Amino acid sequence: MNWLFNYKRTAPCSILPNLFHSRIAFLVTSELDILRAETQNANEKSASAATQTAAMLSLNFKLQSTASKNHAKQIELEVKTIEAREVKELLTIIQVIRSVRHGVVRALLNTLVAISPRCVHRE
Repeated sequence: MNWLFNYKRTAPCSILPNLFHSRIAFLVTSELDILRAETQNANEKSASAATQTAAMLSLNFKLQSTASKNHAKQIELEVKTIEAREVKELLTIIQVIRSVRHGVVRALLNTLVAISPRCVHRE
């Protein structure tokens, strides 16, 4: 600005306002260009942040979905383990019943065999 005041003393009156207005227009234009660039930069950062947020939300959803599926598989595995244990217990019960029945049948047959010679009439 110092040059402007020095120039003012020597310049004719018609040149000074034009020069002053040109200088102000240049400064305002420069400021507008800077503000436009900053605005564009901020918009790009905002768009990038929105894209990253959407990507993170998508990954979070996939992670939750995978965790839910794994949990469901764990539950199914636990149910199958319980079912297998119950089937094994039932098989043991059936085997015990069969052996008891077999023993009872054998005992009955032995008793019948032992009694049958007495019951048979010999003529």
